[in-house]
Amino acid sequence: MPRLEVRTPSGLLEATDRIHDLWFDLDDMLGQDGSVRVLVLYADHRSGDASQILVVRSVLGVDVEDTERVGWYDVNELVWAEGTLTVTTGIPLRLSFRVSDLNMSVIHCR
Repeated sequence: MPRLEVRTPSGLLEATDRIHDLWFDLDDMLGQDGSVRVLVLYADHRSGDASQILVVRSVLGVDVEDTERVGWYDVNELVWAEGTLTVTTGIPLRLSFRVSDLNMSVIHCR
């Protein structure tokens, strides 16, 4: 499966298809240089085998509201609203990336 680059909202449909129902550990969300955020996604969070990596670039800030504090969250959808990319989950969590532009990748690990 080739790397998927997303720079327009229409590309979010394919990205969502690739990462829907995968799991991530919120505590392991990685940041680099203040402008890149990385989520490592797992098909089964108990296996320890990464399935996909979501890379979000041009990040100005991250908004997190984790009321449940369960640690692991499943991905439902990627939602774009001007300047904000939100990861929706099946467990209550607000995870939004404020970005200067839509510039992300989904990288297959296996």
